[in-house]
Amino acid sequence: MSRIVRAGTISIVAYDLAVRSVVHELTDYALFMLDKCRLEQSTVSDAINNLVRFCNYLLANTSSKSRPIIEAVAGLTDNSLASFRDDDLKAVLFNSRSRNSEAKAKETVNGRLAGVYQWIWWLQNSGRLPANVAGPSGCAVTVGEVCCSARGRKKSFRVTLDMPLLYSDAARRGKHKTGFVATRETADGAIEILMSRSSSEYRNLRDALIVDLAIEVGLRVGSVVSLVDSDFDKAAIESTIDTTILVTPKKQKFSYENSFEVPIWLALRVCSLVELRDELLESKGKRATVAKGAIFINELRCTPLTARAVSQQISEVLRSLGAPKGTSIHAFRGLFCTEEIEYEIDQRVRLGLDTSTASVSAAVALKMGHRDPMSLFHYVARALSLRAARERATRRRG
Repeated sequence: MSRIVRAGTISIVAYDLAVRSVVHELTDYALFMLDKCRLEQSTVSDAINNLVRFCNYLLANTSSKSRPIIEAVAGLTDNSLASFRDDDLKAVLFNSRSRNSEAKAKETVNGRLAGVYQWIWWLQNSGRLPANVAGPSGCAVTVGEVCCSARGRKKSFRVTLDMPLLYSDAARRGKHKTGFVATRETADGAIEILMSRSSSEYRNLRDALIVDLAIEVGLRVGSVVSLVDSDFDKAAIESTIDTTILVTPKKQKFSYENSFEVPIWLALRVCSLVELRDELLESKGKRATVAKGAIFINELRCTPLTARAVSQQISEVLRSLGAPKGTSIHAFRGLFCTEEIEYEIDQRVRLGLDTSTASVSAAVALKMGHRDPMSLFHYVARALSLRAARERATRRRG
């Protein structure tokens, strides 16, 4: 079951221990996702690890355990994919971290199975699999490319596929859904917990500041932890007459290079944390190079903080406040999004402009660093529905 070494976090390579060889079908696909699709390294690592799980499943259920992986994949059928899907669902539900929700488990499995479909399609289109393995008809695996308008843009390397074996009563995980959105009360409660811990001043202020950057700027956690001290010039911040400064995080989804507006009061808090960071480095006897310029560092090792560590920590805080299992710092980005939508609607109503879901989504998407306004469709639709409900309630009371 463990013939393949799990994907690494620095060099994403899959290795077959049985034949002592790199699995090029997985390793090359990782390079394709990094170089062509411009996906984040953590995203690619997760995708390859899911494919490793799938390959191990195939090898465990094949008559010849020593056959090359590509041969096992070439023998795929809809039946074998369906068996993997159903067995994976059982494993997800049995996992101790399961939310005890079959619907959520199916979302997870759909995401994994969609990744398998994408990989099979890539293998076939890159000439590594015979043409009759996967296709819309007459093939062992039923899958086809969905035709859709590119709207004047270049066609994406990541094609949209028709994947008939996904659970039809569950969506794909993380696809244009709102999920849990924090409120200001939740945010205040989280910051109060973080600031009242019996920990160092740096750690408490660090974590509270991370939450505030998500709430006030709408940054993703990966972008927050990628911020470096050179992004915040204290002298320039103190001398500006503007109310915000522009910051371009080094790490962004799909390697975007978007700039975000950071309020001056928040930027000055970042500068204060940088000073505390330097004091921490000195007290630990660490050189400045250990931190690599990162503003948010590990309190013990003084190395840059990881997005995963932040997510786990904030998730625990949110769970203690009654948030659903699986909720993390992204909920605060949702709060930023919700408040920006409300502000945008208010401004449009005041100016007599269009307040349709499409128009509001397009405006707020720029502030969120989204290229696709449809990703905010559900947030805007929900905001408009809640707004209409409030107006109806006001009319009834009047």
